Amino acid sequence: MGSGQSTPAMPPPATAANMGADLKTPGTEAAKPKVHISRLITSINRMAPRIVPEANRIYLQPCCVCKEEKNSRDECMLFSKSDNPQGECQDLVSKYRSCMAGYGFQIPA
Repeated sequence: MGSGQSTPAMPPPATAANMGADLKTPGTEAAKPKVHISRLITSINRMAPRIVPEANRIYLQPCCVCKEEKNSRDECMLFSKSDNPQGECQDLVSKYRSCMAGYGFQIPA
């Protein structure tokens, strides 16, 4: 650069206050949070899965869960007057499978 030219000014170091300042339009202020951080943390904690100690964990047997879904499925299959009870009861079978999967049991197709 010659004697009449100046070097470009260095931008200020990035901080939380000035990051994205060039993206803001003049006259707009940063939006204030509508929820206090402590409320946000409380709601996140409520949504977090609870860890149950191994000694207090209840182990469920497949026979003891999804009883209503199983009864509906069985009644449909046993008392169906259709030539294809599997096709007629497919929605009940799917509900039973998804219920069992919710408890960690996998039902083969």
